[in-house]
Amino acid sequence: MLQLVAPYRKRDPEKGGEEEEYVENLFEALTCMVDEPEGKAKFVEAEGVELCLIMLKEGKLSKSASLRLLDHAAGGTSGVEVCQKIVEAGGLKNVFTLFMKKSTDYRAAEHLIGIFASMLRVLPADSAERIRLLAKFVEKDYEKAAKLVKLRRECAARMGAVDEAIRAEQARMSAEEREDMADEWFSRRLDAGLFSLQTLDVVLAWLVAEDGGARDAIRKLLADRDESLNAVRDTIQEQIEGIDTDDANGKDTREMLSTLVKFLQ
Repeated sequence: MLQLVAPYRKRDPEKGGEEEEYVENLFEALTCMVDEPEGKAKFVEAEGVELCLIMLKEGKLSKSASLRLLDHAAGGTSGVEVCQKIVEAGGLKNVFTLFMKKSTDYRAAEHLIGIFASMLRVLPADSAERIRLLAKFVEKDYEKAAKLVKLRRECAARMGAVDEAIRAEQARMSAEEREDMADEWFSRRLDAGLFSLQTLDVVLAWLVAEDGGARDAIRKLLADRDESLNAVRDTIQEQIEGIDTDDANGKDTREMLSTLVKFLQ
């Protein structure tokens, strides 16, 4: 990975825009690579995780791109080595520090939550890496769970406004018109944060399933706004119903989510 460090050094201050485009293109290529199992393996082998963690801490131009890259690398059932390497390389401190910053933007939070969801999904039960991850969520009186619930509330509010508008439109349409509009409505829900809300709720469900104290804390946090674990369960149930089970990953995801729902009763 040493040859990849060079592009991040400014060669000409007058060509910042050109360099930025170069960095973006490089990261786009790497992101496509790590979406594949073979790419994830090469990424770990080439110390890509360690380099991303350095850029998260010290980078400027490359920080957001490296976070997105790390999210993609950790994703899927084949991301277990990446998730383990994040912990082994001391990356929990990096990602949780970013997560708890007040100034973290929406896109960065989305990628951080994606990393958490991937790690909770694939890190083996009772492994040292999983125990260390769960300990980060437990420490300081469950402050990370409180941040998750806060982000969930914000995301759910955006989704609620869009869903209300869609319901108003549906009330004025015939069944055929509603069918024609289905894809557009789904796109609008995605833009409002549907995927983020689903991922947030998966992380919350994992914490409920893994730790009794987290379950109590999350219940209490939700109750502050007259909500309950039912809201989390409904989001995950909707996700289950939309999963394509024609491939192995879809089947595994459906099975995992179905198990999590049982802990939200």
